[in-house]
Amino acid sequence: MGSAQPDRVSKRKLMQADGDAPVVGARFQEIAWPWLGRIRLWHVWLGWAALAVAYHYKGLWGLELSGPDDWMRFLEVRDFLAGQNWFDVRQYRMNPPVGADLQWSRLVDLPVAFFIVAFEPLFGRGVAERIAVFGVPLLELAIAMFIMERLLKRLGVVPVLRTASVALLPLYHMLAFNLFPGRIDHHGWQAVCILSATYFLVQFQSRRAAFIAGAIAALSLTISLEGLPIVAAMAATLGLAFAFWGVGGLAPFLTGLAGSVALLFLTARAPGNYLEVYCDAVSWPHIAAFAGSAAIAWAVQGFAAKFRPVSRLACLSALPLFAVPLVLGGLGACAVDPFAQLDPVVWKFWYLRVREGLPIYMQPVPEQIVLVGNGLLMIAGAWFGVRPIENENLRKSWILLFAVGLACWVLSLNVMRSGIFVQILMVPFLALLAAVLLPRARAITNPIKRILLTIIGVLIVLPLTPPLAGDVWANVTGDDRDSADVNSDFAGDQECDLRKLNRLEPGHLFASLNIGPPILGMTRHTVVASNYHRNGNKIRDVLDVFGGDPGYARRLVIANHADYLVFCDDYRGARTPLSHWPDSLIAQLQTGRVPNWLEPVTAIWDSHLRVYKVR
Repeated sequence: MGSAQPDRVSKRKLMQADGDAPVVGARFQEIAWPWLGRIRLWHVWLGWAALAVAYHYKGLWGLELSGPDDWMRFLEVRDFLAGQNWFDVRQYRMNPPVGADLQWSRLVDLPVAFFIVAFEPLFGRGVAERIAVFGVPLLELAIAMFIMERLLKRLGVVPVLRTASVALLPLYHMLAFNLFPGRIDHHGWQAVCILSATYFLVQFQSRRAAFIAGAIAALSLTISLEGLPIVAAMAATLGLAFAFWGVGGLAPFLTGLAGSVALLFLTARAPGNYLEVYCDAVSWPHIAAFAGSAAIAWAVQGFAAKFRPVSRLACLSALPLFAVPLVLGGLGACAVDPFAQLDPVVWKFWYLRVREGLPIYMQPVPEQIVLVGNGLLMIAGAWFGVRPIENENLRKSWILLFAVGLACWVLSLNVMRSGIFVQILMVPFLALLAAVLLPRARAITNPIKRILLTIIGVLIVLPLTPPLAGDVWANVTGDDRDSADVNSDFAGDQECDLRKLNRLEPGHLFASLNIGPPILGMTRHTVVASNYHRNGNKIRDVLDVFGGDPGYARRLVIANHADYLVFCDDYRGARTPLSHWPDSLIAQLQTGRVPNWLEPVTAIWDSHLRVYKVR
């Protein structure tokens, strides 16, 4: 289609024509139900929002958030609105009076704070907070749907297939968890940033689009540095595009990245703390590496533009040769692994039990099926759907998208929580599969074969297929996907009613790690620690008290000035995963053997909640 344009048409208009041409899924549009063409994007969002509110209404109106990190984010917003300094993100009700150090960005607090400030004058603080935990994830979902629709349009997908693909977005289980009410942590926003940056990245002929992609990538890194490998993959993709296609988007991308990350750095660090180096947050070595790489990229694109592809690629090797030693020299070994300096006990009995941060070989089989299935479906979509695209520029856009998606998939095999980036970028490739498979199935004349192959095609392109396959495996084999995860139980453990702790006078609680943030959110108590790695010494204290030598436990509890010891009896993280002593304190308590320095507070016990007063 692009080749049919007259020579006088500008490159920018040519690119726009390529991106808007509805050439992908034309046969799908012919077989689609006519009413699908009348559905608009806002209809799709409104329908899912209504379902989400109806499903989550009861729990969320009682302010039961999705997990501990959502409670911690909620507390951070409350403290900020109460006057805590913008640059101070410590949680002072955890390990008081020093507080717990967090690596989180204030930027994610802003949408939650906005909803609360906007609705508090009308409905009061309590209702405004509940509107915020409903509204912020649904806002993220709306933005994700809008960007996805624009991306599919840019990739030449026909309107009906765009609508169908966007409508399936909440069926991707990681996206559904992170973009639905009750989930206000940063993962949803980071996925939206990666999607948005990719949308501009595939506009490979536009330097302005590349600059914007870099700026959005900087926002993603400021939210969480765990997106750094994906940003590096985006830069590598543009580097390869320059080497083999002569496209000059790498330098503008790195310029947008370096400039924006530097500006955002100033919003995250207090004056006088700019030279402090952190392994889990953007620091000056990162900024220097981005800025230097941008300068090198501009130089290489200037003098090597007419070189052969191999020579251009060789010149681009100067970028990693400059950036990698700079980052390693500034950050040290933790630049490769921010958790490498954890205490060995914390590493073994805490970090290796947080399943979302572990590689595929340490996941249960059902999750392995999901992780592998995501990538295979994306590869299948690229193989069957991208090759037939005749428009060269359109095909190159798909190749760039596939390169970024493939990098996200490889990362998800090493860090499971990165699967959310795979799932949001595999949507276009499932659209390609639908465009290829379903029309072929519907064209079969034999009715039995047609129906059977149509059903198979639908199952292949449905985002629920990999997790359903994992669930089938779990049911057949008894492989419990949550059995080793210290974070797996809270969302389904609402029978442990932590609000009963309000019957106690405000005190300092030695609580199992996962219930610390909800205790802070639901009560007036303070706690010793929770699952935040910068506070490894206090995490070790909790591990040693619950799972270590019982004789040492009392000394640690007293040293932390705790008034009560609290855990949920069916919380697996308080049992086997945290036990590193043959007859630990938690094992004694769960078999009814209470040491004389603890007194059961049975008046507030329920079927799960266990509270002991420290004598």
